[in-house]
Parts: sequence; structure tokens; C-alpha cells
Amino acid sequence: VCCPLDYRERLQQLNDPNQQCRDYQSASNSGLLFGSLAVGSSVVKLKPRAQCPTDQNLIVGGTAARFGEFPHMARLAMPDENGAMVFRCGATLISEQWVMTAAHCLESQTIVVRLGELKEGNDEFGDPVDVQVTRIVKHPNYKPRTVYNDIALLK
Repeated sequence: VCCPLDYRERLQQLNDPNQQCRDYQSASNSGLLFGSLAVGSSVVKLKPRAQCPTDQNLIVGGTAARFGEFPHMARLAMPDENGAMVFRCGATLISEQWVMTAAHCLESQTIVVRLGELKEGNDEFGDPVDVQVTRIVKHPNYKPRTVYNDIALLK
């Protein structure tokens, strides 16, 4: 009486960690091609190193954040090809000196963490604070190709 059968099955799949791993692996490996390295074999084309996944919808059922809902959020800026600092990733403030972010965001050793910016380019609620990162700790089992253990700490 409660719910359609397909709803219950889908709910069971969502609660199954093994199914979640299979779904994520399928999504993150969808562009990888492998082939033989033997003489005369075709060229092997690999998916470019993982960046923020704009080609895959990994957020399901998300909603826009309310203004000021996540004051612990931070922005990460790294130099572009010309040396200009560009904000490319987000992070979460987890203590007085550390933020947590995705390891795939950390291609540069020069990183600035911006705290206190409630809306990009809007200083109506005070000036944000920029802090230079002094230490980067990536998960020891981070795998760039599959984006497994995609987590890092910044001091």
C-alpha cells in the first residue's frame, strides 16, 4: 500500500553501498579505453585526468543553498596558465587551521583559501579573508584516474 514496487527496489539500491560503488565506478570510468600495447595495435586513448565532473551528473536531487546556510564553506584559488589566481574549487572549514577539499582540485602547490565570502563579488556583509596554504595532505590512497579517495586537507 505504501509505495510502488519500483520505488522500494530503487530505495534498496540506494541503501546498498556495493551498488553505490558500482554506480560511481561506472560513471567515473565511462570514458576510459584500454587496448593492447603490442606492435601494430591501435592507439589507446585515456580519459583526461579527472577535473570537476561537469560531464556527469553526480549530484542527484540537490537544491540551491539558502543565503548564509553554509558559513563553513571556503573557495580555493589556484594560478591559471598566465599566473592569475582563479577560484576553481570549494572546501569546508573543519577546524581553526584546516579545510577539507577534493584531492583532484590540487594540481598546484600555490593555493589560496578564501573564507567569509557569502556571495561572489559581494562585500555587503564584510570583506572575505584570503589565507595562503602552507601544507597539503592528500589521502594516501588517492587514485586520480578513478577519483577514488578523492579527499585532501589544507592547512
